Amino acid sequence: MIARRMAGLLVCALCLAVLGAPVWAEDAPAATTEKETVDTDAYGTVTQFFRARVAEDDLGMPVWQDGQLLNSGVYRLRDRKNRDLLRYAFARFSTTQHAETIVAFYLKALGKDARRETDKGTGAVTVFTGDAQNSRVVTITPQDENCRLLLEHVEHFTVAPRVYTEREQQVARVVEEMSRAYQQTQHLAYTLEQQVVTVPPADKPAPVLVWKVDFRRPRQLILNVSAEGVVGLDIATRKDKLVITRPGQEPTERNTGAALTVETVPELQSDPVARLFLGDALLTDDIDYLGVQPVGDAPLAQQIEVVLTFPEDQTVLRLQIDRQRRVISRAETVVRQDDRETHVIRTYTYNAAPEPAQTAPAAPPPTATP
Repeated sequence: MIARRMAGLLVCALCLAVLGAPVWAEDAPAATTEKETVDTDAYGTVTQFFRARVAEDDLGMPVWQDGQLLNSGVYRLRDRKNRDLLRYAFARFSTTQHAETIVAFYLKALGKDARRETDKGTGAVTVFTGDAQNSRVVTITPQDENCRLLLEHVEHFTVAPRVYTEREQQVARVVEEMSRAYQQTQHLAYTLEQQVVTVPPADKPAPVLVWKVDFRRPRQLILNVSAEGVVGLDIATRKDKLVITRPGQEPTERNTGAALTVETVPELQSDPVARLFLGDALLTDDIDYLGVQPVGDAPLAQQIEVVLTFPEDQTVLRLQIDRQRRVISRAETVVRQDDRETHVIRTYTYNAAPEPAQTAPAAPPPTATP
């Protein structure tokens, strides 16, 4: 699935295709030069290329010859690893040919799988073939004595599995070192203070939540969530079930299975510490960037902040890691939606934590920022 951010750039490209300045056939440049635009933020980098001249290979179908070219172009999107993500080619014409003549031509040109649809309201006819990943579309719209003709070809490319740079591999080793500590411990108990900050600020700030969590393998859990001293959620293991209690509601039960997982305790799926204890992985192919930076004046061998970016979800995860204790002391999740950022800040105090490392941890990679 194409990332929402990349989808936004595609929408921009489609708007430019509709609203862009005309490129007249006799004035089109001979060279197939591309204009490059780089869009970079904390969620990753996308490079957009554009050229005005299109050819049959770009469209995946014959270029209409009997008419006037109004505008055309080819957009390409590539990620920061220079891998193709999406390509969109279009050409728009005005022609005096009858709509059914054009329809018949492209039904044949697009092959036996081509389909036809007619908009009863506008009389526009669409001839198309392909699927969500690769489609070719012809739209014929009658206008007085002329027809407007739009040829489009959209290609989504499958991105190869994530390949870390040498520096990112060092960061990954730090995260994996800490992850193993959580996954090997038998008893984990902590108090989590959760604060939500929005930019720009919300009219009514969210209350600070206090989570008290106590895990014992394989499936013992005591979870208590409160705000301003009022308990809003209580979960506890009783035999082979989780009993969930909320104010004003009857208790409900949930099977634990052989061991607790993120699926059996979805209330904790946003908590990085709980996810690690329950066997989930923080490092996935969705990550666009791994970085590390210092925490104040603390030596990198003692405390660091790891930065993970997830462009598909438009999310950045910042983890402050105590490398001596091999625990997360603070986690900040930043989610971007439209023009707003939401920062969920979690601060941890441990009552029972993984055993400290017996040997000094490996030196972290050089300081980097996203």
